Amino acid sequence: MPQPVHHSKAIDFDFSPERILERPNLAAHIATISAFWNDIEARIAALLAALLGDEAKTGISIFFAITNDGAKRAAIDAICALKLSSDEKAELQRILKTVGERYADRNYAVHGGWGISPQYPDALLWNDVRDTILLFVELARLPGPENKDARKALCLQFQKTMRVWKDHDFVEVEKRMRTAYKELYDFSRPIIDQHLAPIGMRSDSPINRLPRW
Repeated sequence: MPQPVHHSKAIDFDFSPERILERPNLAAHIATISAFWNDIEARIAALLAALLGDEAKTGISIFFAITNDGAKRAAIDAICALKLSSDEKAELQRILKTVGERYADRNYAVHGGWGISPQYPDALLWNDVRDTILLFVELARLPGPENKDARKALCLQFQKTMRVWKDHDFVEVEKRMRTAYKELYDFSRPIIDQHLAPIGMRSDSPINRLPRW
C-alpha cells in the first residue's frame, strides 16, 4: 500500500510531467494499469456485442458514445437484464462490482499527479491535482515576507497528502486488475464463443489479440 511522506521537514520534489521519465521502470506501471482497464472495457463491449447479436453494431456504437459512467453501467444492466438468466445476472453483478473497484484504481493512477523526489530515489510521488490547486489558492492569499512561515506550514501540510509509490505498490494494483479481468473473461467466454461459433472462431483464437478474446 502506498505510504505517506514521513519526512517532518520539507522535501525536494518535482511534478513536471516529464520528470517521471527519470524513473522509467516505475512510470511504465502507470501505462500498464491504464492498459489493463482498456482490456476490461473491451471485454465488456465484446460481451455486450455477443448478447446483442444482430443489433450489435448499433448497440455498441451507442454504448461507446455514452461518456457518463453511470449511464454506461445502466446500459450494461439493461442489456444483461434482457439477455441473461437470473443466475447469470447475479454472477455478472458480482463481477462488475469488482470491476468497479478496479476502475477506482485506474482513475487514481491515470488522473493523479506523478512526480519524483531525491529523497525517494526508488519511488514515484503521487498527489491529488485538486489538492495542488487548493494549495496555490491558499498561498496566493498569503503574500509578502511576513507570511513566509504560514506559507511554509501550508506546503508541509500539502506534503502530508502525497503518497509514495514503490514498485510493489504498482504490482499489487496490477494483480487486482488481472484478477478482475480473469473473472470477467471466464464468465463471458462461453457467451462470446456461442456468438463466434457460426463464423468458425473462438474467443481464445490467436487472431483476437485485441480485445484479447
